[in-house]
This record gives sequence, C-alpha cells and structure tokens, in this order.
Amino acid sequence: MTLLLNNFHFLRPLWWIALIPAILVLYAMQRKKDRAAYKQIIAPHLLVHLIVGEDRKNRFHPLMILSAVWFFAIAALAGPAFQMEPSPFSEDTAAMMIALKVTDSMLLTDVQPSRLTRAVQKIKDLLELRPGAKTGLVAFSGSAHLAMPLTTDPAIITTFAGELTPEIMPQKGDDIVRALELCDQWLEKSNSIGSILLILDDISPNQADLLKAYRSQSNTAVHIFAVAGAQEGQLNPGNLKKAVSALNASLTVVTANDNDVKQLASNIQVHFSAALAENESSRWKDAGYFLVPLIALLGLFWFRQGWIIQWE
Repeated sequence: MTLLLNNFHFLRPLWWIALIPAILVLYAMQRKKDRAAYKQIIAPHLLVHLIVGEDRKNRFHPLMILSAVWFFAIAALAGPAFQMEPSPFSEDTAAMMIALKVTDSMLLTDVQPSRLTRAVQKIKDLLELRPGAKTGLVAFSGSAHLAMPLTTDPAIITTFAGELTPEIMPQKGDDIVRALELCDQWLEKSNSIGSILLILDDISPNQADLLKAYRSQSNTAVHIFAVAGAQEGQLNPGNLKKAVSALNASLTVVTANDNDVKQLASNIQVHFSAALAENESSRWKDAGYFLVPLIALLGLFWFRQGWIIQWE
C-alpha cells in the first residue's frame, strides 16, 4: 500500500485547471436558483408532483450531483496512475532463446528416455505454457549454431529440437559462452525483451571465468535448466552453483512431473516483468477509466421524475 501511494501521481495534471471554470459556473447557477418562473406557469397542485425532495432539504440537489460529476470527470481526465503496464505496442510475454546442449553426454539414460530427448519434451511443455511468445533455438557443443530464429510457432521449435543429435554437430566440446552470445545477438536483432534458457547436463568448472566475462558484457537474464539424474556422479550441484553465481542465473533441475516447467515459466515471466519496468516500452497505467462507472452512476439522477424542475 505504501509503495502504491508513493507512486501515485497524475499523468495529465493540467486538467485540474478545469476546476476553475467549473466552480465559476456552479457558483453562477447557484445564485440563479429560483423556482418562481415555474410557479407562474404551472399550477401549484401540479408543481408539487413535479418537484422531488422538496421536504427533504434537497440532500441531492442537481447542483451537488453536477459538482460531483465534474470533479470526478476532471480527475479521470487528469489521469491518476500508480502502477506500470506494458505498452500496447510491446509484447505481453517475454521472448526466449533456447540454448540446447547437444553432446554425447546428453545421450545418457539416467533421465529416461535420454537427457536430450527429455530436454526436447520439456521444451514442448514449456512452450505450451507460453502461447504466442517468441522463441528461438540454438544448438551448441564445441561450437554454437542457430537452429531456428525467433518464431511464435512452437511446433517448429520442437520439431527442429527433436532432430538434433551429437553426430550433426561439427565440433566436440562445450562452448557455452558462444551459445549465450549467439542468443544475445538474435534477441538484439528482434528488438525484443527476453531471456536465455540454457539447457544442459553439466558445466565444466573451468568455464566460470568465461561466464563471468560474458555476464559483465550482457544484461540478458539467463535461466539454467539442468537435465541429469540426481544420483551421485550424474548431477554435479557444485559445478551448477558456480555457473549460477557467475551468470547471476536461476537454476531449475528436471523433475518427473511438470513442476520444473512451471518454475521455468514463472522465472522467465518474473525477469520479463522486471526488465519491462525498466524499459521505455512500459508506461504508467491510466486508472482514470475506473472513475467512468461512478460518473455514469451519478448521471442516472437525471432520469428521476422532476429532477430537471429542481434546477429552478
């Protein structure tokens, strides 16, 4: 609540100047309030049925309601705001480049049916949670290669990912930095706010310095998805923690259910919202529209019997 109050402001504060003529008009109307003209042309026994609230001290006199309508209308036009929202011309979901490790170690079957196959299955599940989001695919081993540029068609991504095997990779190895840099290049080309999903089974500890060097030159959020069995000798938490620290990344470990995919989707969206708040494509949300129903409700008084007569 404190944060909302601290952020509260008006997008178009100059509209409050409109209160000055509104006050002058209301003052002039108040001074002219006189029912004598109607008494001269309407019989008293009829006039009493045309006037509402005569014996209730005019608790809801038209001038009072009109004053409220003008005030809330000016407040709405001034544009009260207290939170950010995406620009209507920006994406509502984060773009994502997937860097998939394609090496012999990814063919191990500690994760059934294999690490690589399970990774492809998880990619499919993740994309189902992000309909309409742009996604691209990079395959890497000793070198990194673009398999699919950013697209909103998830079927293409999963199809190409399913065809990747270590045999088609030109070099053996584990060049993670090159894969990250390639992902960065394509996110920059698309002018999209996004993140990188790094899918692998392990990271060599001697790459920590290289990853730190990459992080010093890139602000792109990185999410690491570890696809390896939890048994000793298969998943190496120490190596992963070093990589997470070097990249300031999030870490998700594969699970038998869909908890891992849900966690990934949440991490990606959280980073996207934070980046959007800092990006020029975000804007303050105009809360003036919420006053429109109140203004319309006050306008219903003009449908009351005899309400117009009370102006005099």
